[in-house]
Amino acid sequence: MGGILVVRDAIGIGGLAIVGRVIAFGLVVGGAAFMPPQSEPAGRQGTSPAFPVGSHRAQKLGRDDRERTRQRLLRLEAPLEEQDRSRDRYDAAIGTLTELGAYAGLRAAGEQVTARGAWLN
Repeated sequence: MGGILVVRDAIGIGGLAIVGRVIAFGLVVGGAAFMPPQSEPAGRQGTSPAFPVGSHRAQKLGRDDRERTRQRLLRLEAPLEEQDRSRDRYDAAIGTLTELGAYAGLRAAGEQVTARGAWLN
């Protein structure tokens, strides 16, 4: 409905088309409202179904997961810093002969950040 109002497009020709589109819009909005929230998979909660939540083994697994996440975040810092440096080099090179090379370096740094971010998830 909002898109139709923004571009000033007709909702439909004739009463039946208008009513049908309004009902369809309502069903989409209603369906989205009734969708259950996504829950986190059991393997990502730091515990395994084989170990009760309060057990020593489950707590150790939670600490191990936190440590692995911390290590992965540390591995993401270097590409982020390189991306910042590449952005500074590119900003300084705009309008010069080195602009294309600086842009290529910025793109490569961005791809590294994207790859590490995907690996982190």
